[in-house]
Amino acid sequence: MINILQAGRFVAAMAVVLHHANASLAAFASPPPPGVGFLLGYGYLGVDFFFVLSGFIIHYTMHLRPRPAGRFAGDRLRRIMVPYLPVGIALATAYMLLPALSEGDRAWGWVPTLTLFPTALPPALSVAWTLQHELVFYLLYAALFFSGRLATGLAVWAAAIVAGAITGLPDWPLLRTALATINIEFIAGVAAAAWFLSGRPIRGGGAFLPCCQQVSSRLSSLPAACVRRAGWWDSDSRCCCRGCAGPNRPGGSRSPAGWSSEARLPMRSI
Repeated sequence: MINILQAGRFVAAMAVVLHHANASLAAFASPPPPGVGFLLGYGYLGVDFFFVLSGFIIHYTMHLRPRPAGRFAGDRLRRIMVPYLPVGIALATAYMLLPALSEGDRAWGWVPTLTLFPTALPPALSVAWTLQHELVFYLLYAALFFSGRLATGLAVWAAAIVAGAITGLPDWPLLRTALATINIEFIAGVAAAAWFLSGRPIRGGGAFLPCCQQVSSRLSSLPAACVRRAGWWDSDSRCCCRGCAGPNRPGGSRSPAGWSSEARLPMRSI
């Protein structure tokens, strides 16, 4: 089971890498042939797959191999920070020594770069916004799981995300990261794992993906006057490496925690 999911993770990772390579080629060299560029342009869906898969694997493995809270926290931090920190610090140092390295001309901060804590500025590594969401998910999942209130807590979290999408959120970076619509994907992954572990037959599964797709798409396509998406990007950007690998849109240098409605089709990536 896990081996199959790991194979899917590899495919998703390659899709994201090729998506960023496509954007970098367009920014620094020449764009690939139209057909190739069109296909690679959908590699961003690999991020959505990762988020759903992360929720599934965390819940699935916690039931197969229960761990105490301290070990869970240590495992999660090592998995994120050990591979990330050398890259994040190296890139931040390069930006300090060679300011012209990036054509994005975007601001970044040392605190989020070193800790991944959401602030008004993004990390130096622009794509690390995904890791910020992962850490928020790990924190909330652990708090709810070890308190025995996982189902209720996730339902409240999902309701808060929907409410925030409708009414808007204050400009508090941590809150906007925690209540970004893309976090619905973590919750969907946990729910899928819980259903799988229950052993109940999956009836009507063909309608599940289109239903989730419509929910996420509609949440992210609410009028801009109502939806103040968390993140650091302009709402119609779709490539999270533009701030690092190429020029941004005028006035848009912030990376996404919610994407445009055209890009917000997370369940399609499955």
